[in-house]
Amino acid sequence: MIRKVICITLNIFLTTAAFIMTMFIIDYCANHRIICIFPAVISSDSMSPALRTGDLIFLRTVENAGQITKGSIITYRTDDVFLTHRVLRVLNMGGNVSFETKGDANTVKDNLLVAKEDVAGVCCLRIPYMGYMVQFIKTPVGALLFIVLPAGMLIREKY
Repeated sequence: MIRKVICITLNIFLTTAAFIMTMFIIDYCANHRIICIFPAVISSDSMSPALRTGDLIFLRTVENAGQITKGSIITYRTDDVFLTHRVLRVLNMGGNVSFETKGDANTVKDNLLVAKEDVAGVCCLRIPYMGYMVQFIKTPVGALLFIVLPAGMLIREKY
């Protein structure tokens, strides 16, 4: 009985570790422009109910502004912070495209227009609550629990 519980626990840990390692690989590839999709974690409820705190989203990079339309959910840089909000309007002023945005849960639109160059990507997938797991695994305790320990258990099991 104890052996079965250990095996099930090990399988859960290994599956989670494999998922997280996949996330790190995707993140690495996105940062080095090997692939055009990368993950992000939602850190506020400004886009509730569409996106909630702790959700893991995947963003698709965009090559031209025509890929972003009214209603798209975009992640963009403002100062040193990334925000994820919905596009209310696409503005084309003399060939310069910008976007008027607003969080779904916010009562007013964002003060500043978002330039195309500031857009990190368009949201294409959401996994509820998985962002909490990703954030935890980035901590030393999380790395130990979900990467080092399962790897050690696997090595011990094989040898």
